[in-house]
Amino acid sequence: MKEKERFSPLFRLIFGAGAVLFGILFVMFVVTSAFTGISMSLQGIKDLFTSLFVISIYVLAALALFGFFMMAISRKKDPAVSGSMVVKDNYLKYEYTDQDGKKKKKTFSLVNISKYLESHGQMRLIDDFYLSKDGHDTKANMRNLMVGTEGGEKKSLAALYNEDPAQYRRIAMFLDRISTHDEIDLEFRLNTYIFRDDMIEEGQKLQAELRNGLKGIEDEEIRSRMIGTIQELQKTEELLEGSGSDDRLRKLYTRYLPMLMEILGTYSSLDRNDQDLKRKEKARNELMETFDLILAAFASLNDEKEKEEFDRLEAASETLEQLLQTGHEEVKNG
Repeated sequence: MKEKERFSPLFRLIFGAGAVLFGILFVMFVVTSAFTGISMSLQGIKDLFTSLFVISIYVLAALALFGFFMMAISRKKDPAVSGSMVVKDNYLKYEYTDQDGKKKKKTFSLVNISKYLESHGQMRLIDDFYLSKDGHDTKANMRNLMVGTEGGEKKSLAALYNEDPAQYRRIAMFLDRISTHDEIDLEFRLNTYIFRDDMIEEGQKLQAELRNGLKGIEDEEIRSRMIGTIQELQKTEELLEGSGSDDRLRKLYTRYLPMLMEILGTYSSLDRNDQDLKRKEKARNELMETFDLILAAFASLNDEKEKEEFDRLEAASETLEQLLQTGHEEVKNG
C-alpha cells in the first residue's frame, strides 16, 4: 500500500479541521455584523478578526505537527512496503522466479497459520526463525506478523521484506507450502515440514556448487560423477516431499556431501597448481572413492535392501575426515 494511501485520511482530517475553523470564524463575523449592525470594516473588528486568524493558524500548525508525529510513530511501527506488495489482512504475497526464469507473484491465505499462532503463541520456521503475531485477535498480515530468533530481536515481515528480500521470500514460500494444513496437522507435523524445507534448500545449494564446479573440471569420469550426484539430489527432492525427519538424509546433506565438496575442492586445487603427478593421482582416487560412497548412499535411501551402503559410508566417515585434513595440508604445502 502506498504511503499517500496510508496517511491521506489523517491529512484530510487536519485540513478539514482547519477549513471548519476558518468557516466558523467567517460565519461568526458575518452573523455578528448582520445582527448588531456594526460594520466589519471598523479597525477594531479588523484587529479582532486578525487575532482570531493568527490563533487559528497556530491551532492548524499544532494539528499538522501532531499529524507528522503520528506518522513518524506509525512508520516506525509499520514500515512501508512497495506498491507491488499490497498489505491485505489474512493474506501474504511474495515474488518468485519460475522454471522459465520469469518473475511471478503469488498470494496465499494466512488463516490456518493465524489460528495456529492464536493457539500456540509462536511457530517454528525454517533457518531457526520463529513467527509470532503482534496482537492476539488481530487479522494476520505482513505488518503484524513478527519474525525473529528465539530470545532475539523481532521484526515484522514488512521490515524483513525491505531489509532482506531473499530471506522474506524464503520464509513466505515456506508459509505458503504449509498454509493449507490445519492447526492439528501443523501441531504434529510442523517439524517434518521444516526438516523437508531445510534439506531441499541445502540440496539446491549443493547442486549449484556442483554445477559451478563443473566449469573447472576436465576429467570426464569426475564430471560424470558430479552430474550423477546432481541428478541424485534432484531425485531426492521428490523423496523429501513425503519424508519424515530421516536421520540418514540429514547426515547425507549436512555432513557427507559437504565433505565431498571439500575433497572435490582439494582435488581441483592440486590439479591446477601441483606438478607432482603421484600426489594428483592419489587425490583423484580418493575423490572417486568418495563419489562412489556418496552415490551408493543415495541408492540406499530409496531401497531398504541397500541400507548397508549407508552404513558403509558412515564407517568410512572417519577416513574421509582424515583425507580432508591431509588434503588441506598438501594444498597448503604444495
